[in-house]
Amino acid sequence: GRRAGLTVEEIERVQAGPDASGWSAEDAALVQVADDLHTQTRISDTTWAALTARYDSCQIMDMVFLVGCYNVLAMALGSFDIPLEPGVARFDTATRERMLTSTAVKRG
Repeated sequence: GRRAGLTVEEIERVQAGPDASGWSAEDAALVQVADDLHTQTRISDTTWAALTARYDSCQIMDMVFLVGCYNVLAMALGSFDIPLEPGVARFDTATRERMLTSTAVKRG
């Protein structure tokens, strides 16, 4: 977040998802990768097509493994009841709801 140099606006944009205004096409596709993998456990054909316009298959594989590593980390932290660091906010209710309802995305 903020310690990594992100602005409040950028953090809010991540929480709003890939359709939020302000993303470049490439950045929106990267956010969509995380959403696809979280909700469908695969990259949709539409997202894949957007990615291959800029990235090669090895880079896309790296994206899958990176998202997977963070999912495993989140599972472990949640399972072991590791508290958030002081001053770190949880995702808001709207972000959680978007993630839960985005499973309606069709596989391409």
